Amino acid sequence: MPVRFGFLVALLVLAGCASDDRTPLVVYSPHGSDQLEHYEAAFEAANPGVDVQPLDMGAQEAYERIRTERANPQASVWWGAPQVTFALAAEDGLLQPFTPSWAGAVPASAKDAEGRWYGTYLTPEGFLVNTNTVPEDEWPRDWDDLLEPRWQDRILIRTPMQSGTMRAIWSAMITRQPSEAEGFDWLARLDQNTKGYAADPTQLYLGIARGTADVTLWNMPDSYLQAEEKGYPFAFVVPESGTPVLVDGIAIPAGAPQP
Repeated sequence: MPVRFGFLVALLVLAGCASDDRTPLVVYSPHGSDQLEHYEAAFEAANPGVDVQPLDMGAQEAYERIRTERANPQASVWWGAPQVTFALAAEDGLLQPFTPSWAGAVPASAKDAEGRWYGTYLTPEGFLVNTNTVPEDEWPRDWDDLLEPRWQDRILIRTPMQSGTMRAIWSAMITRQPSEAEGFDWLARLDQNTKGYAADPTQLYLGIARGTADVTLWNMPDSYLQAEEKGYPFAFVVPESGTPVLVDGIAIPAGAPQP
């Protein structure tokens, strides 16, 4: 998609604000335009008086934006970020308690004790591989495989600054080493094999699908969704030595309009 979905939503809202009397529901989410459009349509079908306005952004970007807007909240819902990011936001007083109808089905380890965020699903991390350019017997099988010379200029990575997924992977790669210094050294060696950094998930998917690069570090749900819905030649590999499994969640910003 050549224009970001959030920008299109903004244009549509501006164009229709004079005649649309539905209640706006602004959602900050990193889950991508395809998934957001699907849930937008489903929610609006069940709630005709609501105008869902999803804004697609990285999980870290959503956190920083909610923190900046704390005096004048703009989002009604924050959907999508690792558990640690929601916990930090809760500690910062950025979230308000709520009780979804399915709260009782969520284990205590996957929700806030004070009801300020709830886990929605588990997200294993690993490798997304282009099956057209990399034969199965050459797929990376563990984290250290990506440091081998054969992967030089064949790795594309989502820019970590705004990505909750990549921040979690980076943290795991640092902590799995004997020391923090060795962890950063591991990342520096990975960087030597990295062809580039994608500004957003869409650019990441397109880069791998078009063969600009052959592999990336990413999460299982989005990898399978892109393969199934877009027909991209993607496979997902779970590293043999283990992988972080994130709790993806949902929350309501403190003082949110139309919570």
